Amino acid sequence: MAVLGGWFVVGVSLVGRAYNQGLAPDSLFTPWHLVLYSGFLANAIFAYVFLVRGRLIGRRLSQALGPGYGLYPVGVAIIVIAGLVGLVWVRYFGIDTDIRALPSPIHLVLALGCVVMVIGPFRSASWLTAGESNRRTIASLLPAVLSLTYAFSVITFFTQFAHPLVEPLATVKVAGSKIFDEIHIMSADGTNQTRFTTSPESADWNPTWSPDGSSIAFVSKRNGTSEIYYADADGTKPTRLTFNEDRDWSPSWSPDGDEIAFSSNRDGNFEIYVMNTDGTEQARL
Repeated sequence: MAVLGGWFVVGVSLVGRAYNQGLAPDSLFTPWHLVLYSGFLANAIFAYVFLVRGRLIGRRLSQALGPGYGLYPVGVAIIVIAGLVGLVWVRYFGIDTDIRALPSPIHLVLALGCVVMVIGPFRSASWLTAGESNRRTIASLLPAVLSLTYAFSVITFFTQFAHPLVEPLATVKVAGSKIFDEIHIMSADGTNQTRFTTSPESADWNPTWSPDGSSIAFVSKRNGTSEIYYADADGTKPTRLTFNEDRDWSPSWSPDGDEIAFSSNRDGNFEIYVMNTDGTEQARL
């Protein structure tokens, strides 16, 4: 069961990674979901086959799978019910995105079911160890260690939005900290609001889309002064385009997307400049 639990938790991780990287934004049926669904199906089949077997040989329902595994089928049932409700939710309300997805009611119930299911080997080891005076070997405790690892992995997955390695703002001290501007993007009707920049120690502003919609140019003080940057539309690969001790503001793309105009006071007062999209050939207009 520890091996099957690992198969399922790996599927959860792969699906989460796919959504975080935008590889599966609008589908519940992808190659990553296949690993998740197959891992869960393997656990479900194993649980209920041995549950029936245990009952046939006269074991009580709570002991049918063996000591400590009484809640294992309950976890499977919770996931099935939450999954079916989730399909209805997606059908009428769409797939939740960004920070709203992880703590949504459906996902919280799914997290509960996951933990209840994968914690079985740990509960079994604790049950069998109770009252024993002899020390158990490391090998015999391995399923319990793996079980705890899976449980904590599930909890970590569903709380990743508050983790400092995932969200740098989690490392910022609240007391005495200054709040800086960040850039967000959204659909024209105000839905799908998504954070575009993350620079806890500086401000980002003046965003402007490239004509083909693949990039956004913006102003940032992350290097001490107001400089022009651009990044891919998903916020990745931020690249600094201007390098000087004065202020560069208000980027604007040319219609063909080959140049960026901006305002700078590098020559004493604010004037209009133009440069290539890689920051080369900066010229005062």
